Amino acid sequence: MVICHCKAINAEFIKNLFAEKSFTVSDITEECGAGGDCGRCLDVIEYMLEQSPMERETPVLVGIS
Repeated sequence: MVICHCKAINAEFIKNLFAEKSFTVSDITEECGAGGDCGRCLDVIEYMLEQSPMERETPVLVGIS
C-alpha cells in the first residue's frame, strides 16, 4: 500500500526503516522524503510508528521510591 503518494513510498519500505533503528516521524521524512512535500501522509506514518512492535529500551530507574 502506498503511504506517501508524493514520493511513491509504500508501507513496507517504511516498516523496514522502523526495523533498522528507532525512527521518529521526522527521521523518516529526512531519510526517504515521505511527508516532506504535502504532508498528508504524516498522520499515517505516525500511526505506523506507534503500532510498530519494535523493542524500545526503557531506562531502569534505581533508588526511586
